[in-house]
Amino acid sequence: MVLFLLAWAVSSTSAAFAHIALSALAGICAPPLGPAMRAVWAVLTPDLDSRQRAFSLDTVAEEALFALGPVVAGVLVGFAGAGVSTIAMGVLLLVGTVGLAASPAALQTFVTTEEGPRRSNLLGPFASGGFILLVLVVLGIGAGLGPVDVVVVARADAAGNPVAAGVLLAVLAIGSGLGGLLWGRLRHTARLSTQMAGLLAVIAATTAVTGLVSDLIPLGLCLALMGVAIAPALIVVYVAVDDSVPDANRTEATTWVNTANNVGVAVGAAAAGVIIEGMSSGYALLAGAALVTTLLVALLVFRRLVDERPS
Repeated sequence: MVLFLLAWAVSSTSAAFAHIALSALAGICAPPLGPAMRAVWAVLTPDLDSRQRAFSLDTVAEEALFALGPVVAGVLVGFAGAGVSTIAMGVLLLVGTVGLAASPAALQTFVTTEEGPRRSNLLGPFASGGFILLVLVVLGIGAGLGPVDVVVVARADAAGNPVAAGVLLAVLAIGSGLGGLLWGRLRHTARLSTQMAGLLAVIAATTAVTGLVSDLIPLGLCLALMGVAIAPALIVVYVAVDDSVPDANRTEATTWVNTANNVGVAVGAAAAGVIIEGMSSGYALLAGAALVTTLLVALLVFRRLVDERPS
C-alpha cells in the first residue's frame, strides 16, 4: 500500500519531503522476505551440506536481483515514468509475499519453530555471544563495503564515463554470484570461524587494492575478485547463525542479520560521501578495508563463540 501511495506522490507532487517520508515508510513496512526464506530453507534442509547449497542459491538469487533490478527499473522509468515503475515493484512484492506466505514449506516452518525451544528472556538470539559477534561482523562487512557503490560512481564520473558505473557494479554482483555458486558446490571441512576468517581476509585485501586503483578496467577486475568472497561470507554467516541460536529464534536472528547488513551499508555509504568530499575516493575504500581487518582480528580472538552450538 505504501508503494502505491509513493507512486501516486511521484506522479502528482514534486514535494521532496513527501517522497522521502513515503520511501522511509516503505522501507519500514517491507516484509522480511529474505529472513523468512532462509528460515524455510533451514527447515527443509536439515543437513549442513544441503543447507549450504540452499543458502548459496538464495544468496546468488539476491545478488542477481541487485544486478538486474536497477536495470529493469531504469527501463520502466524511461518508457513509462517513475510512478509506473513503483507500482510494478509493489505488485511484484505483493505477489512474492503472498506466494511465500501461502506455500506449504512456509507453513511447515511455522509449525516447526513454534514447537522448538525458545529463549525465555527478552534478549532472544542476543543471549548467545556467538550471535552478537556474527551481527557485529555483518554490520562491519556492510559498513566496509558500503562505500563501494559511491566510489565506483565517483571513479566512473572522474574518468568521463559515468555509464561505466553500472557495468562495474554489475561485475561486482556477477563475481559475488559466481562465488556463491562455487562455495555452495564445495564440501567444507574447516570450522565456520576459519572459513569466515579467510573470507574476511580476502574482502579486506581486495577492498584495499581497489582503493588504490583508478583505471576502470583494473577496477573492474578488483571488483570481480572482491565479489567472489562476498556471497560466500554471507552464506557462512547464515549457516553460523543457524548453529548459534535455537530453532525457535531462527527467523528473528536472520532478520537481525539482514538489518545489520542494511544499516552497515547505509552508514558506510554515507561516510564514503563525507570522505570523498574532503579527500580522494580511495581513502573511503581504505577505511572500509581497515574496518574489515579489525573485524578479522576480533573474529580470530573470539572465534570459539562462532563455533559453539546453543545448549
